[in-house]
Amino acid sequence: MLSGIWASASGLAAGSLKLDALADDLANVNTPGFKRNVVDFAEAEESARYRADRAAAAAGRAGWDWVLLGAGVRPDGARRDFAAGALMETGQPFDLAIQGDGFFAVRLADGSIGYTRAGAFRLDGSGRLVDPQGRPVLSDRGTEIRLPAGAVEPSVAPDGTLTVLAPGTGGAVQPVTVARVGVALAQADTLEPSEGVYVPAAGAAAPQLGAAGQGGRGALVQGALEASNVDLAQAMTGLILTQRAYALNARALSTADEMWQEANRLYGSA
Repeated sequence: MLSGIWASASGLAAGSLKLDALADDLANVNTPGFKRNVVDFAEAEESARYRADRAAAAAGRAGWDWVLLGAGVRPDGARRDFAAGALMETGQPFDLAIQGDGFFAVRLADGSIGYTRAGAFRLDGSGRLVDPQGRPVLSDRGTEIRLPAGAVEPSVAPDGTLTVLAPGTGGAVQPVTVARVGVALAQADTLEPSEGVYVPAAGAAAPQLGAAGQGGRGALVQGALEASNVDLAQAMTGLILTQRAYALNARALSTADEMWQEANRLYGSA
C-alpha cells in the first residue's frame, strides 16, 4: 500500500514538473529564438540506504528502517532543445538570425555576458546596437557596437560585418565599416537560462566569440528572425496527455489513502 502511495505521489510530482515545462513552451510559442523545454524521466529505483539495510538484514544484523523507493517515476534532468527554429523574414535592418550554430552575445547589467538566439535588435539613443531590453550587442572582439551619427542604410553581411553610409569629411556620404557582429560558439549542455538569455553553467568554459561563418559558427541573415522551435500541436498534445496522467495519479493517491484509513480503522477495532 505504501508503495502505491509513493508511486502515485511521484507521478504527481513528475506531472507537475512536466506541466510547468509545457506551460512555458506554450507561453513562448511566438517568442523569437525561444527553445522548447525537455524534461526527462526515469523509473524510480530503490535507495542506496535501502539496499544497505536489506544486505544487513540478510546477514542477521540491523533491521530495515527505510521505505522501499522501488516504484514510481523520478525526474532525470531538464534541458533545452536547441534545434533551430524556422526563419521569419521581417525586412527590419537590425533583425538578425543565425543560420547554423552559435549565439549572439549581449552585455548584462552586472558586466557579464549573456547569450541568445533572439536577434530582434535596435539602436538606442546613443547609436548603440542593443537587444529589446537595452543590453548592448557585442562584436566578434567583445566590444559594444556603436553606429556613427547620421548613419543610414545599415547592411550586415553573412560574416557579421556591419556597414553603413555616414557623413564623412566635408559632409560627403561614404560607406563606413562599423564592426562585425559577434557569434559565440558553445556546447548547448553547458548553458542555462538566466534573465531571458543563456549563461554558462557553474564551472563551464565561456563560449568563444568570433566571426559568423567561421570555426563552425553559423552565418548571419539580415532582415529575419529565428522563430521559436516549439511545435504547437505537439505541445498541446503533450499537455492533454500530462493532464490526464496527473488526474489518474491523483485518483490513485486518493484511493490508496482511503484504503490506508480503512486498514487503520480495522486494526484499531480489532
